[in-house]
Amino acid sequence: MSFYKRKELPIMLTSLLALIMIVATYFRIKPVQDLSTTLQTWTLIIANFAAILGTVMILRQNKNRIVNRKPGDKSWIFSVWLIALLIFYLGLGIYGVEVSLSAMPTRDPTFSWIYNNAQVSLDSAMYSLLAFYIASASFRAFKARSKEAAVLLVSAAAMMLYNAPAGSLVFGPWASQFNAFGDWLLNVPNMAAFRAILIGLAVGTIAIGIRVMTGRERGYLGAGE
Repeated sequence: MSFYKRKELPIMLTSLLALIMIVATYFRIKPVQDLSTTLQTWTLIIANFAAILGTVMILRQNKNRIVNRKPGDKSWIFSVWLIALLIFYLGLGIYGVEVSLSAMPTRDPTFSWIYNNAQVSLDSAMYSLLAFYIASASFRAFKARSKEAAVLLVSAAAMMLYNAPAGSLVFGPWASQFNAFGDWLLNVPNMAAFRAILIGLAVGTIAIGIRVMTGRERGYLGAGE
């Protein structure tokens, strides 16, 4: 088997590039830092081509869904809607870049108006729907079936009252003590748990980085590795 078709070459490139980025971050070596800047520029260029490839794949997948639609299946209409909006916004973005003579299409008033009145409004509507799912999940999760669940229930109720304006009205003369308790929950137990999670993430990231650089982790090379 050719050397270029084996897994050793991607592993060697990954380890070399990771080593360059690490040295450029922790050591002030001018040639290595310049090489790191160049590699980051290449990454941005590759990401742009990946976005183009992703757009083509989305168009291809939804086109096949429309062509191969089954009788009685109305879901292909969403594919038509997606393709139409994708082409429309792509053309509008190119038009905004050409009109505004800038790399930012939002500087064009037409693009900016459609974005602020359509995209932003739809995003707000989607996020608002999440409130109902969160309320439903909270109702199922906040049941004191164990000691840990009871602690979660009390803490969540205290934080909801702490953030809600009605909390001060509920506790009346003890509102200041309750607000102090809420501050303590945020700054002590919550912060301690958050920092522990960050430390765990950092250790896990270092471990997976070492495994990738040493060739022990090969999941990024493809399925079955």
